[in-house]
Amino acid sequence: SHPPPSYTTSTYAANSPSEDRHSALHSLLLPNSSTLSLYGVYDGHGGPYVAHLAAENLLPLIARKLRSAVAGGVGGGVFTVQGSAHATPWHEQEAGLEPPLRGAVQYGLPPPIEEPGAGDERGDLEGDFPFRAEVEGAVWEAFRELDAAYLRSLSSLKKQSACRPNGPWNVGSCALVCCVYSPSPTSPPTHVVTAHSGDCRAVLTSELRPPEGTVGGSKAVENLSQVEDGWEVGGKRKRPGDGSPGSASGSPSPEPSDDDWLPIQLTADHTCYNAAEAGRLLSISPACIRKASNSYGIKRVGGSLAVTRALGDAYLKHRPLSFQSYASVAGCVTAEPEVKSHALPEGVVCLVLASDGVWEHTDPHVLSRSMKDRGATASVVVDVAMESVARVRGLDVEDLRKLKQGRGRRGKHDDITAVVVMMR
Repeated sequence: SHPPPSYTTSTYAANSPSEDRHSALHSLLLPNSSTLSLYGVYDGHGGPYVAHLAAENLLPLIARKLRSAVAGGVGGGVFTVQGSAHATPWHEQEAGLEPPLRGAVQYGLPPPIEEPGAGDERGDLEGDFPFRAEVEGAVWEAFRELDAAYLRSLSSLKKQSACRPNGPWNVGSCALVCCVYSPSPTSPPTHVVTAHSGDCRAVLTSELRPPEGTVGGSKAVENLSQVEDGWEVGGKRKRPGDGSPGSASGSPSPEPSDDDWLPIQLTADHTCYNAAEAGRLLSISPACIRKASNSYGIKRVGGSLAVTRALGDAYLKHRPLSFQSYASVAGCVTAEPEVKSHALPEGVVCLVLASDGVWEHTDPHVLSRSMKDRGATASVVVDVAMESVARVRGLDVEDLRKLKQGRGRRGKHDDITAVVVMMR
């Protein structure tokens, strides 16, 4: 068990080895006796290395930056990776990243899209809390610094000629970090800061209907399937068995009853089906977005990568690290996180952080209802995701779970990872 806020984790691997990772840095103590707990989910692609790198380094890097920014410092905190305590406490880790992240080539950070606080980046559930600016800044800087360190470890002289499994120049990871603020070590959380690059999602569940039009209220969840100018607004949903936008379950979301728990989505997927992301990419180059030759022709960056923001993926960030036809679109992908702060509305029960393996076929309404009936735990999230996959694939869950980890299982679903943080 953990001190407030309590949390659970669960993962079910499809790839061999799994490309998903998760980590937590629980109960950091701030100078005003408040606490901040950090949780992360990382969904690797092309191999697990960058996801593993993020799980080992991103949360401690955020904490070190926060300690430098906050007068009086930051103490406490228990750092875990994949549910196990890390051998080195976060505050004893070196300020720099461990080898092999020692750069042979120096690359400057790309110009920022938008620094936290430069615009309205805090969502409709905006709320102030002590050290908000310092937390937002630390998270934003840590994403960029970790990504730059990885890119510096790669050589522009010796590189791949094409994408390949575990290729250092094409391996990458989506990343989602949630920072949960509580006014005291024993009080329930009041605010959450989300930071993400890619399509891992953060979703609150609430026993009360949020105000119409707020982030993740009924209006925002419906926006998942709305299309504007050919681009899906607010993220992506997939039809059963393909990679194109549409309904996650093949049918409309169930109408919630008055006593259902409801989803409040805090993040929007960074994909070519996100209107803002598509506009950003097309402003860089009309060639940035292409349909893939497989995967049923979904839109990808350069016809290759499904997400528009990620850690790693050097071949789509810097021309000297690119190859083949991708050099023309190098610079389209960024690791820059979208950072937002949210005041927790009345009635919130828990916060779900999950990789795309959960959301690929699982409707947020169905998940929230199931968590109310079966328990607000990460294992329930994974079970519901597996049940959704089985329904879409026309299989029994038992038969789905009998598939051998690797190609056979990956052909049916992605790696599935969830972290559930209780908000009361």
